[in-house]
Amino acid sequence: MTGAGCLAVIAVFCVQVAGCYALMRDHWGWHPLVCIGLMALLMFFRLDLLFAVGCFFGALLAWDWPWWGALLIAAPGLVASIMLLVGGVTISSLSGLFKPK
Repeated sequence: MTGAGCLAVIAVFCVQVAGCYALMRDHWGWHPLVCIGLMALLMFFRLDLLFAVGCFFGALLAWDWPWWGALLIAAPGLVASIMLLVGGVTISSLSGLFKPK
């Protein structure tokens, strides 16, 4: 991946984190430390799908974006999360076939 591609991925991730934070802080009214702690747990346990969904609803509800704009910014995270989920399920299901008995 080129330098510009890496910067684009980092920028999309930062917007997704900001959208998830905006949903928790502005729309739900949670304390900022609770929001940061919950996002740290999401990152620690690698729950990327929740970041993408939180970004979508954060952009839709907290930032008042149209649905297509919120989907446009959340789509890369959704696609990556679904691909990782399908890959993990496939590998874990196939690994049982190749274990020595």
